[in-house]
Formats: sequence, structure tokens, C-alpha cells
Amino acid sequence: MNASFSGMEASEHAISLAGSIATSSETTLAKSTRTLSKNPGRTMRRITSVASAWENLASGETFAKMTLSEFKEAIEPSFAARERIATLETALIAAIQSRTQADAHSHARTSSVIYSILASPDPKISEGLYRAMGFIPETARASGLTRKKPGNVGGANA
Repeated sequence: MNASFSGMEASEHAISLAGSIATSSETTLAKSTRTLSKNPGRTMRRITSVASAWENLASGETFAKMTLSEFKEAIEPSFAARERIATLETALIAAIQSRTQADAHSHARTSSVIYSILASPDPKISEGLYRAMGFIPETARASGLTRKKPGNVGGANA
């Protein structure tokens, strides 16, 4: 869509664009939030590059009715949220490691209990308890023996 405007048409177009942007700010914010949440790394790079360029090239200028310091104050929650996420991720990793160690200890204790039940002198109690724990006692297991059907002597390809 290549459109060229004369000076007057361009300013009228810019004014109409500014009006439509102002009236649809909620819609734009919703679309922006949906797009940004898909790639937070790219969003952070964009925020920092805008702040850095503004600081290095036009630190005294005002854009979008904000000074550079007001902009930095406005984007601070993004940095704070990322710092909170990093802290939570570290805590999550530590919790997962702790759970893994606890599970290893619990598994060893559980195995000891199961073997102790199997070694019980009363087979009725041990078998019933073993079943109740979700295991199949050896006496109830299939033997694994299979028999060939009478009509299939030479195999499937014969």
C-alpha cells in the first residue's frame, strides 16, 4: 500500500490517525498485551533499546508527553517483574531438587516396607496387603506361556 501525501494531506492524515489511536487505546492495549506476552524476551530488548537510544541520542526531548525519567519510571515495573520471576525460578529449582532428594529417601523406605510385607510369614495377610497396594502377587501372575493355535502350524507366512 504505497500512498504519498502532500504536506496538508499528510498532516490531516496524521491528525485522523491520532484521533483513531486515542479512541481505540483499550483495543490497542489489549492487542499489544496479547502480542507481547508471546515473546517477553523480545519485548524486554525493545524496551531497553528504546530507553537506551532515547538516553544516548535525545535525553532532553519529550516523547508521548513523557520525559526520559518519566519513561524510565513507567517501565520500572517490567524490570521488577522480571527480577521477581528470576527469584521465583531459582526457588523453584531449589524446591525441585529438594523434592527429588525427599522422593529418593521415600522410595527407599517404601521399598523396604514392600519387601518386608512380601517376607511376612502369613501369606494371606501379605498377599492381601500387597494387592491393596496395587501390586500383583506372584501366585496371581500369568505364566507367560502361549500356545499355538491348531490351524497355524507353519507360521503366518507358510
